[in-house]
Amino acid sequence: MKKVKLLSLLVLLMTAATGAWAQNATPTTYKVTMKQGTTDAGNWKAKAGDQQQPQSLPLEGVPVGTPVTMTYGGRLKVKDVTATTDAAWAGDLSNIPTKALEADGHTLIVKDGTMLTGTLGENYKIQIAPGAKVTLSNVNITNLGTGCDWPGISCPGDATLVLVGENNIVCAGVDNDGFSNNPGIWIAPDKTLTIDGDGQLIAKSYEDEAKASGAGIGGGYEIPCGNIIIKGGFIEATGGFGAAGIGSGTTDETSSEVVFCGNISIIGGTITATGGEGAAGIGGGLDANCGDITIYNTVTRVTATKGVDASYSIGKGGINVRDYITCGTVTIDDVEDATTTSTFEHFESTVSDNTWTLTHK
Repeated sequence: MKKVKLLSLLVLLMTAATGAWAQNATPTTYKVTMKQGTTDAGNWKAKAGDQQQPQSLPLEGVPVGTPVTMTYGGRLKVKDVTATTDAAWAGDLSNIPTKALEADGHTLIVKDGTMLTGTLGENYKIQIAPGAKVTLSNVNITNLGTGCDWPGISCPGDATLVLVGENNIVCAGVDNDGFSNNPGIWIAPDKTLTIDGDGQLIAKSYEDEAKASGAGIGGGYEIPCGNIIIKGGFIEATGGFGAAGIGSGTTDETSSEVVFCGNISIIGGTITATGGEGAAGIGGGLDANCGDITIYNTVTRVTATKGVDASYSIGKGGINVRDYITCGTVTIDDVEDATTTSTFEHFESTVSDNTWTLTHK
């Protein structure tokens, strides 16, 4: 048998050669296996560090810096051992390697613990893995052209986004008709998106609001969404035509089902939300339903502006062809069914034209 001792650097090289791809700038462990297609690969074994007996591959959880001994027990003559590598992707959206993408070649599923940075330069779909907590650090996703009408960030499952620095998230682009139907950030129905941190976030359906019909954060044109919780950050969310800044998108007048948004809870941060025509700043879109809206007394400031012909700045959206749309209970500072005429213990409430501002006293 021929034994080849590999240093820890080669452990990393062999890990990458197997197709394993880490979204982690500082990996602490590696997996050792043989590259796909290696002749007689099943007769190789490995042991890490002071292990007494070689083990069948793959060898997982090898700490960084640990020497690995490879042992071949087959009948072939081993001429040499070659290891190759690709550096682990560190979350830079301006430099996404092909190996980080899904099989479709244009979807990036961002895993738990990843810190996203940089400007997205290709027509890729950015999707947060279900249950993941992801940091946005000076991220820019905007205006990638036509034929890419999908959300700037999609959350098909529960997700947490932590804000660091200045982030600009807009629906990735427009459909071939030149219009954007999607929100800046989308959360799937019956799932919950939590936004936290002390950074800034600008979220829009599209830079040209005349061609946008999605929420800044929430749903889109004929696109329902789930629950939204905001715990911190400086957030500016703007909806397109018929869509809330934070909340529902809009329902097509010929549709048999009404678009909806789940519950919206604002626990902290400084929030500015502007609805498009017929939509609330926070809550319902045009001919669209919304769940409960709760604003806690731990919020620094909320500024909500309703669109033209909308019913409320915070709450129910406007009516086009449906007079049966609903919004859940609006609770502000423990006051249920709160309106612009309500009095609050912890907020100074002011109204100017279509804008309702709540400032913590």
